[in-house]
Amino acid sequence: MDKELSHHVERLVHVTCELVEQLKQQNKAQAVLHGLAEMEKRIMSAISTYTDKVNTAFDAIATSVDEIVVSQTGLASDVAALKKIITDFQATIGVLTPEDQALLDAAEVKVNTLVSNIGAVSTALKALDVQTESAPTPA
Repeated sequence: MDKELSHHVERLVHVTCELVEQLKQQNKAQAVLHGLAEMEKRIMSAISTYTDKVNTAFDAIATSVDEIVVSQTGLASDVAALKKIITDFQATIGVLTPEDQALLDAAEVKVNTLVSNIGAVSTALKALDVQTESAPTPA
């Protein structure tokens, strides 16, 4: 009987050791899963931060593009006005009249305004180029 009891005790110890080992493995798996869940949170947070920075950059670029479109429309109007002044001036024949001089003076003012507006567009394009050189990096 002692031999049989001894055998059952050994078997019980063996099964208990196996159960303990399985619990350790389950605890390790749970620890790994917990670690993965924490890593996922950090990655999602970094993605969210990066997305916010990219959206901010896109908003700034959109504003710059809108301003350039408005400037381009103004420039087109200025060019059309200058063409009309030149056409009107070319329609006069002979000596330079006071009206002709007024047309020339008006054309000079328009040209100077146009040069200034083109400079503003150039500055806006440079600012847009600076904004698009590189994507923001995640923090």
